[in-house]
Amino acid sequence: MKHSESIVLLNEFCTNSSNKAMFDAILNLIPRNGSISEVDSVQTSIINTCSIDGFLLICYFLSRQSEIFKCKYSDELNNLFNSLKSISDLVCENNWNEARLEWIKFTKMKAIQKDETVVYDFFLNEFDSYYDSCASILQQYEYDNICDNLKCKLTSIKESRSAAFMLKKKRTVFLEETFKKRNISCKEVKFDIQGKFHVERNDMCNGTRALLNHRFINGTPPFLIISNGFNALNINEVPKKIIVSDMEYSLIGLTKYKNNRRHYTLVLFLEERFIEIDNLKKEIIEPIDLIEIQFKYIFYLKK
Repeated sequence: MKHSESIVLLNEFCTNSSNKAMFDAILNLIPRNGSISEVDSVQTSIINTCSIDGFLLICYFLSRQSEIFKCKYSDELNNLFNSLKSISDLVCENNWNEARLEWIKFTKMKAIQKDETVVYDFFLNEFDSYYDSCASILQQYEYDNICDNLKCKLTSIKESRSAAFMLKKKRTVFLEETFKKRNISCKEVKFDIQGKFHVERNDMCNGTRALLNHRFINGTPPFLIISNGFNALNINEVPKKIIVSDMEYSLIGLTKYKNNRRHYTLVLFLEERFIEIDNLKKEIIEPIDLIEIQFKYIFYLKK
């Protein structure tokens, strides 16, 4: 299918869709890459924003699909969601500059001084742009790991923390196995502590460590950000639903990386259809290259 044909078919789909108002809103809110403004009488430039714009648009989409940002959670999660609600409101007003500045303020991003202009450069990977700051609060959990070797220094229950959820594949079926009880070799185990990886091992130990009793620190998250563990993936293989801690989560979107351009786009999943949003184009398109795509993060909303 040609690009022009894809746009025509998608426009027809959007026009006849029960979510036409949502499609119209998204079309009107497609951001432009970067912005420049005056903040406190200082010229401020925000550049290379493709790594953050998809996440901010997802926040807007979440705020319109549910009441998650208005509910009460832990103090730490409430603080995050207050910022995300402010961002979604600014995006709703098509005020992308202020929305980006709000996220910069929340993450305490450092600026670069170029002549008389303050520059915030998002020429980063998505982990640094938003994932680490958001996931470490949103979905951080702790779990026990126990070694069955009585001579091991790590025999006793040891609490570890992580915020990582990884899409994995078993044969031809994709599974989210992060919260399942697992047994791993003790001498190869990596402990994830506060988002920083440390290797803690006893090289003489050949025991097995059980990872179990996972529990969320800030309560069950209303949405999840799942890492894609594959370099390339067919978009139609992405699970539409996952179960985490007996809770069902539905796919709402994912981010796509174009390596040849070092550029990120957002792919939303609406009415059983994928649509792609690119901050370098003022249009909504249907992804044509469905096979062997580099997806980075996948977003799921709790039902």
